Amino acid sequence: MPPVALVYTALLMGTIKPLLATLTVCAILATWACSAPARRQLRHQAAPETAAGLLARRQLLEENRARVYPGWARAESLHFILLTSPDSPVAADPDTFLARREAAYQRIVEALKVEPDGPIRIYAYRSSRQGEKLLGRPLAFALPAEKEIHVRWDQEPGHEEAHVVAWYWNRSGSGEPFLEEGLAVALSSHPGSPQASAADLLARGVLPDLGDLIAHFSRYRNGYVLAGSFVALLLERNDEDLLRQLYTGGPEDLAERLEDATGQTLAQLQTWWETSLAAREPVTREPILEALALLRLGEAKAAIGVLEKQRLTVPAHPVLEFALAQALRQNDDEEGSALAFRRLLAMPLPYNLAWMKQRAREALNEMGHAEKVP
Repeated sequence: MPPVALVYTALLMGTIKPLLATLTVCAILATWACSAPARRQLRHQAAPETAAGLLARRQLLEENRARVYPGWARAESLHFILLTSPDSPVAADPDTFLARREAAYQRIVEALKVEPDGPIRIYAYRSSRQGEKLLGRPLAFALPAEKEIHVRWDQEPGHEEAHVVAWYWNRSGSGEPFLEEGLAVALSSHPGSPQASAADLLARGVLPDLGDLIAHFSRYRNGYVLAGSFVALLLERNDEDLLRQLYTGGPEDLAERLEDATGQTLAQLQTWWETSLAAREPVTREPILEALALLRLGEAKAAIGVLEKQRLTVPAHPVLEFALAQALRQNDDEEGSALAFRRLLAMPLPYNLAWMKQRAREALNEMGHAEKVP
């Protein structure tokens, strides 16, 4: 309701009889509800998860196109059609804007091995306020089925493009926010940036349980970064079918789907995630990642060999000891695993690796070595 109408109503309520005031309010509401802006707003508020809600949003976008976009500047590149308001900074240099989008597009298509069947239409708005006023919702979203992206002119390329490209794996999406947003973050961020943020959370002892993150993704304030960190590590596995399989099929529950696709339990994936984040130092990262890859293939002995060799070069390193203890345990060498865990517990650890001692104590307890834990 317009602010003027609200003020007028308040004055009426204080100066005339209640019955007349009520009738006046009803008349104002009825008049406003019949207006075009009200119809647009009410349609936007329809439940987006229902067919009616999706149709309402689509009708709203069609109205906006007819009402505003014909006057916008237009430019094209190989894979994009750009529409932007004449007073947007992009209008003065559309080629640079599209070149950055093309670079992101090529990176995404190469990673996902799938491509849309036509150009993606980008609506670049001068400001968030302009976009919200025209669309009735916040900016930065994609409509994959329509091959459309609605963003502020200066939004970093990649995120919304990833949503559109991934949709073409099955033309319906995965229905899993953790997976879809994680993939978009992983493909739009600078290399290593989601992992760096997640590693900081790990160092502070607040990296969440993977199963809970998947099940309650929307409750996590930093859920996008966390999902991006995990999915980025999945991309590093260089398994072309893994993410496609997670995205398009398998059990309805994503956690079960993840276990089926990787052949690992959620607990094992949690350990893999944490160890990969901890192994960010150049001296340890490559051999540890190699060892983790071997463990995924069931080659525990080979993984142990890689880690033992690295220990000769970098002795008394907590991340190496932690990874070695996990590999020995997977190889059913509980005595050797317990010895590696105890070496880890005897080390003075920096604050960012203190979580490893708790994991080591838990593992020793599970193996029946709790009485020997320092």
